[in-house]
Amino acid sequence: MQLDYRYPTEIRTLLVTILVLTVALLLTTPFTVGATLVLFVLGVGLNYLIVRSQIESLKRRAVRVTATQLPEINALVDECARRVGLPAGTEVYVKYSPVMNASAMGVGKPYSIVLNSALVEALGPDELKSVIGHEMGHIKFGHTALLTLVGQLGSQTFGLPLVGDLIRYVFLFWSRAAEFTADRAGLVAVGRLDRAVATEVKLAVGPDLAQRVDLRELARQAREARGSLLGTLGEMESTHPMMTTRIQKMVDFAASETFARLRPDMRAVNFQEADAWQLEQPTLSSGGVCPQCGNPLLKGAAFCMRCGARAHTPRRCLQCHTPLEAAWKICPRCGKAISG
Repeated sequence: MQLDYRYPTEIRTLLVTILVLTVALLLTTPFTVGATLVLFVLGVGLNYLIVRSQIESLKRRAVRVTATQLPEINALVDECARRVGLPAGTEVYVKYSPVMNASAMGVGKPYSIVLNSALVEALGPDELKSVIGHEMGHIKFGHTALLTLVGQLGSQTFGLPLVGDLIRYVFLFWSRAAEFTADRAGLVAVGRLDRAVATEVKLAVGPDLAQRVDLRELARQAREARGSLLGTLGEMESTHPMMTTRIQKMVDFAASETFARLRPDMRAVNFQEADAWQLEQPTLSSGGVCPQCGNPLLKGAAFCMRCGARAHTPRRCLQCHTPLEAAWKICPRCGKAISG
């Protein structure tokens, strides 16, 4: 299904980055502008060659995933590619590394995705689909190519004090927005919010400790963190959003109509873990209540995260399917007690 589910601020922050760079160019002398443009073009060209050489080197230092080589991973890759969409010829490799990480690279075809061995060994199939889909999202939405261009621009100071820092901060805003977009692609790929959330927790604390993390307590921690100005400033220094921020953005997207259209096969069981997260976010539970079970709905939610019912579906008796009003405790037609 061709729907644009890009994170809303990604394009806006990219345009702001370009605007800041344009203003910086206009404020510099013609000589500085000329010298900067030359250095920029050379930098982009060098970055392009470096990326292409890195892709070529994968054939010598990593194992390519195919139908006969690591076929179980290849099956996950094929499924994710169908869900997310991927340029033909994109290759996936596994390389040894004790660090749980993955990456995507490429300015144009061919593109490559690299999965570290520690990641493959620590994650289950659904969790691995979340990561693979995330990296495919970077390719689908052009992040790998833009990073070569925007990243090079972000290293320029244009001969002006503090300009380099300003450009870097604007670039970081775009970088974090791009991560939110890729997280959405990962959620589309796996189709299970609970598995996407579990993946983020595993990446944050490791696979063993993740089994002992209480999501309800983690949600309270996230709520406290949102009120910290210093914490927000710290996140602004990072290319990637913090774990709790990423989880909250995925919870919000999972409740949207766009996601419901992309993954109509979702079931209530997919939301059990995220339900705890929702209940700890009272400022977001402003979408009324579920007509079926009475659970608070996220603002803009397309369906209930507890029972899976459509948000605007009339409440019905589970036994005879008679339409029910919210206050009724007993079905007037068959006499069955109404739960919730």
